[in-house]
Amino acid sequence: MKSRATVSLTRKAVLYQNQRVFEQGDKNSKILAYLSKPQNNSTAIPHIHQDDGALTTEPKKIAQQFASYYKNLYTTTTTYSTTQLAQYLASIPIPQIAPPDKAYLDAPITKQMVAEAIATLPSNKTPGPDGLPSNWYKVLAEYIPSKLLETLQYAYNNQALPASFAEALIVVIPKPGKDPSLCSSYRPISLINTDAKILAKILATRLQRVVPDLVHPDQSGFMPGRSTDINLRRLFTNLQIPHLETDTRVVASLDSAKAFDSIEWGYLWEVLSGFGFCQTFLKWIKLLYQHPTARVRVNGITSPPFSLERGTRQGCPLSPILFALAIEPLAILIRNSPEIRGLTYGNIHEKLSLYADDLLIYLADP
Repeated sequence: MKSRATVSLTRKAVLYQNQRVFEQGDKNSKILAYLSKPQNNSTAIPHIHQDDGALTTEPKKIAQQFASYYKNLYTTTTTYSTTQLAQYLASIPIPQIAPPDKAYLDAPITKQMVAEAIATLPSNKTPGPDGLPSNWYKVLAEYIPSKLLETLQYAYNNQALPASFAEALIVVIPKPGKDPSLCSSYRPISLINTDAKILAKILATRLQRVVPDLVHPDQSGFMPGRSTDINLRRLFTNLQIPHLETDTRVVASLDSAKAFDSIEWGYLWEVLSGFGFCQTFLKWIKLLYQHPTARVRVNGITSPPFSLERGTRQGCPLSPILFALAIEPLAILIRNSPEIRGLTYGNIHEKLSLYADDLLIYLADP
């Protein structure tokens, strides 16, 4: 019975896609652009340096090198003490979640929340490893929310999500102006399955309501209701208006290498606890980071799966918000350090601007 229903629903989804192609295939639409796009090898990677420095042009070795590179990148290098980290977080003025927000974060996930998350997913995006795009979920939106909710409830009670939630396919895009023969010159994009994206979207929607009260206004990256224009105006103002005490001023730009990829999960859990997140909400986030795996696809070749031990996945709705929370303790340290003199104009004191992992520190008499 269940298999017949699945076949019926799948046929409905296929008919829907065929109808869209028939109706829009000859119009100025995304479908026409895709159908008429020339198939070329502009995204192919012709050669790459291996660990021993040798340059290889063999597609299989290129794929193996990327897999090795990302496996090492996402392997934990934890050297800190969780006790010392907890003590440090307790020693700084880290904001705390208000009790009403805690209740909001910890509220049970409902069928309506699942349906709303499905409805807000971007359409016509590349699917994850299971091949099921967001369009498929939208076509079957009448049937999926209740079944997916049952899956999520069972997973939470047993602290184990289905394996599909942990899978990712990494594709790479070149960074402009970088050496294309180095693996580090490519940006990894994690294609995760839509079911995992739905859960991540539900959690991200909740976080977006509370995170502006936890992250300082000088962080404008991926923050709801904030614009980079404000930080740009601050930068130009700080460069042009004379300082009250000295004309010497420096703007130091700090860009962390592989910042999103090197976030240690143990550190992230401690930081979230430091902000006052309750265990109910933390359990949901930790479930998404439980035993994740990834494969790398380069030049049409897919690597064997390997385990991920750290990092926030670029392509996951939760990642930008989690990163903003993870970097905030460093920002708090800079803001409150008496050894870092910022710029003062009247009663305005400027010391720091952030856009995600890009930091601008304003210094007087460095």
